[in-house]
Amino acid sequence: MQCDAIPPSTAPTATDNCDPEVTISYIGETRTNGTCLNRYTLTRRWSAADNCGNAAMSVSQRITVVDNGKPTLTVPADMTIACNSPLPAVGTATASDGCAGAVTLLYLGQTTANNQCPGTYQIRRTWRATDVCGNSTAATQTIQVSDTGAPVFVTVPGPITIECNQPIPPLVNPTASDACGGYVHITFLGNVATGSGCSADYTVTRTWRADDLCGNSATTTQLITVLGNNFVPQGAENRERDTQLKTQNSKLVTVNPNPTTDRIWLDLTDFAGEAVTVSIYGDLGQLVWENRIPAVEDLQLQINLREAGAAAGIYTVSVRSASGGVAKRVVLVE
Repeated sequence: MQCDAIPPSTAPTATDNCDPEVTISYIGETRTNGTCLNRYTLTRRWSAADNCGNAAMSVSQRITVVDNGKPTLTVPADMTIACNSPLPAVGTATASDGCAGAVTLLYLGQTTANNQCPGTYQIRRTWRATDVCGNSTAATQTIQVSDTGAPVFVTVPGPITIECNQPIPPLVNPTASDACGGYVHITFLGNVATGSGCSADYTVTRTWRADDLCGNSATTTQLITVLGNNFVPQGAENRERDTQLKTQNSKLVTVNPNPTTDRIWLDLTDFAGEAVTVSIYGDLGQLVWENRIPAVEDLQLQINLREAGAAAGIYTVSVRSASGGVAKRVVLVE
């Protein structure tokens, strides 16, 4: 019998030719130990006597007890974590056995399996439980580590403004990193232009894709603004305090003071009656300040370059309307 299923004592039966009611007496049970705590032999004995004192030879029942059952082992539940999350500490397993004696628990360690990519794999932690008779069982906790996050761009070329007679700037690839580590591949997807030539402004959008080693991807873009022939750049820097530049349609714009330490005044009288767009660009073509306003006679537009976030350097002031435009270099000093 299995050690956790020993039957209770059940008395035998006896008969006598003269006594219809034979007395059955239970003598007792003896135990003979075997190779371990839950492997042994039980011997149960009974005697029988009639009402005249005649006794029969005692009889016995022999029960061989075995322990072949494995302990019950419970390990921490399976889980899923992100590849950039800390690995959880080793949990606690529990075990029990249907028979007597302590159960020994042993943590066997962890292994890594199913490496689909550097950020997606499984960690398997295994325990073993052994009872006093050497029966054992093992169980494993599986921790699924997954990389589902897209790479992050670290550096991306900023927006640039150029004139239509200038070449498109050379390609500068961005850089990217991945939270789970490993190589990130950058692919240039091409340029998409909204126009061409010099008849009007248009844009060129450059697009890149970053792919990590687990197939997650992200995209980024650089915007290049190309100014048409309504933008007339000044041929050389002019540092005089009060300088004028004439366009082909004889419009004038005065910038004062130039150089300046913080603010400038623009005289937009020649654009009176028109809606104008005033833009200020850095030396790399980045837009620093822009506003669209109606121009009136004797208009002196004040612009504070410091409040616009400009640092010391050379800037281009562009004034454009439907009838044309003018540009001027401005020097901002400390």
